[in-house]
Amino acid sequence: MAYGLQLKARVTRLQPEGHHRLQVWVSDYEGVGPEIFVYQRYPALPGETEPDDKFVNVASVADLHEYPIDEPVGTPPFFRLGSFDVIFRSVDVLDRTWQAIKDDVEALLENLRKLDTIYDEETVDFNTAAYESSSSSSSSSSSSSSSSSSTEAMTTSSSSSSSSSSTEALTTSSSSSSASSSSSSSSTEDLTTSSSSESSSSS
Repeated sequence: MAYGLQLKARVTRLQPEGHHRLQVWVSDYEGVGPEIFVYQRYPALPGETEPDDKFVNVASVADLHEYPIDEPVGTPPFFRLGSFDVIFRSVDVLDRTWQAIKDDVEALLENLRKLDTIYDEETVDFNTAAYESSSSSSSSSSSSSSSSSSTEAMTTSSSSSSSSSSTEALTTSSSSSSASSSSSSSSTEDLTTSSSSESSSSS
């Protein structure tokens, strides 16, 4: 993009009073707006109702993006306009200021051109395929862990069931043995009683 500005200046030198006036404004522009002069807003002077706005400098590239046009918004109290009007006590100071303004405007345009033509290029590749592969591996690992846990749970359950069945079988067997013992006891008792009866009969 092409960048260009045209400035017009009006200088008033009042000798010997020592009041010299410099008025500058942007008369033509290309690629950048005319509002290249930065102002700072101060509180109103005593007895005044309007704030006191003072010209500060020619805008930098950053100032063009950061400071609003016509009036400040919030903090800091800076804004941009397309002209300035300053009174000097010394002609030398006026002349040096005017030269500095021209140098700063040229530097601004040069920096705008550089921003469009000088740059470092970098490509950052965030590999989607690798991410999907990693997610897939994580899912497989998760499934495998779940499977393992399920198998382990089933094995534990089977062991518990077997143990329970064995215990139950043992209990049943014990009960049967007890029943058999009781039966044997009863039979013996019956036999003893029967023998006693027979003995009585013989007598």
